[in-house]
Amino acid sequence: MLYILMTHSMVIFFRQVSPDTASFIENTPWYLQWILMGDKAVDVFFMLSGFLIGSLLFEEQKNRNRINLKKFYIRRWLRLTPVYWCFLLIFTYFSVAGIHKSYVAAYALYLNNFLDEAHRYIPWLWSLAVEEQFYLIFPLLLSWFLSKRHNPLIWLYLFLISSIIIRWGILYIHPEFLVSGKTLLVGRPGLNEAYNQALYINLHTRFGPIIMGVILAYWATYHRSALFGWLTAKNQLLLLATAIALFLGFLFLPVYKDIELPVWLYYLFHTAHRHVFALIIGIIILLCLKPIGLSKILNTAFSSRLLYPFAQLSYSMYLLHLPLLFIVWQLLHQQGFVNSLSIGNIFLLASITLIPLVLLSLVSFIFIEQPFIRLREIKFQSKKEPSIASLTGSKSTI
Repeated sequence: MLYILMTHSMVIFFRQVSPDTASFIENTPWYLQWILMGDKAVDVFFMLSGFLIGSLLFEEQKNRNRINLKKFYIRRWLRLTPVYWCFLLIFTYFSVAGIHKSYVAAYALYLNNFLDEAHRYIPWLWSLAVEEQFYLIFPLLLSWFLSKRHNPLIWLYLFLISSIIIRWGILYIHPEFLVSGKTLLVGRPGLNEAYNQALYINLHTRFGPIIMGVILAYWATYHRSALFGWLTAKNQLLLLATAIALFLGFLFLPVYKDIELPVWLYYLFHTAHRHVFALIIGIIILLCLKPIGLSKILNTAFSSRLLYPFAQLSYSMYLLHLPLLFIVWQLLHQQGFVNSLSIGNIFLLASITLIPLVLLSLVSFIFIEQPFIRLREIKFQSKKEPSIASLTGSKSTI
């Protein structure tokens, strides 16, 4: 969530302060290039979500030989939708004139990613639509595979491969999308809207990282002993080195620079960069499942009590963060601050916004989220489910 906050702080500067974003991107040093890649934060979210929800479904199937779809959908609704609908009502009521409020039904039903860009007036909620569409369809398919005694792992691998093929096929049909990351950040008339509609906000082009999380959950549930047996200190060191190498590859990737690159590199980048970033997150999760050696440091860091409040409040923070960023930017801008695009001002805007964001998210969590979380626990209290702690060693729950 903090990564998303930083990235959207940068986006506000791109759109409100400086018309010359190209020079800022070009002059960003390699060790800060991660700021330019903030769209990957959503892939982190998808990967974690796939692992956590997949773990719950597989644990239930393993322990009870069935998946209670009714319980799953009720729990999902109680956890996500009440606070989401409350936010929609408040945002729609206080929104500026000219917004097409009749489209709020698409948001309420998690169909907003099907809207054209002119009517996506709460644009950052597309990711919630993608996630909910996936979890509407996936448990049904999983139940069917299991009822027919099909091996889900084979189908999960096929889905993963198809997620790559689909993205490649869209790029093949639309070679105009084979541009640099810098071009997309700066924006080009007619390009960004078409790119977003075709590749960025759809379930069929973004489910790859979710499936990767589900695959990892399958291995951790059904082949835990074999997986833990393989996770020796030597193999963990190899995995950690792989994750570091892949991340450094992202930092040095020249797609954010004015360099003429071969077309195959753009194909590779736009087809698989989200899968590769999700793989890095998957490796970190895997190391935290059996922390030994250096991976103990990772597990300790991600299990820190300092991160626990952010994990609890992350959903409300995601809903509220962009309106608050804009309000804080306006207030600072009126007082003569944050008048130029710089790394320092981006950090300043994100840091100041974090304070009211945490406070408002805490209010939202206490008075809206928590009562419905308790309601679902009361409803299903006789059927205790695994927490993230039992799966990863962390302290938060789904």
